[in-house]
Amino acid sequence: MTNSLNSPCIGVCQIWENKCKGCHRTMYEIVGWYDFSDEQKREVLERLENVQEQKTSGISASISLSKLRD
Repeated sequence: MTNSLNSPCIGVCQIWENKCKGCHRTMYEIVGWYDFSDEQKREVLERLENVQEQKTSGISASISLSKLRD
């Protein structure tokens, strides 16, 4: 068991459709975090980074569209 990578939990723990609204991890990822190897944790962190990039891109696109409408 390796705990060298910190949990991505941000303390906004609300589960919706098997994912946390705060950190975007699945229940499997949340429950297994402390037993995951560093490699497994990195895979989760990479996926979460991609989720964040998609959310940011979506926000940027929404802002751009609203500017076009004005």
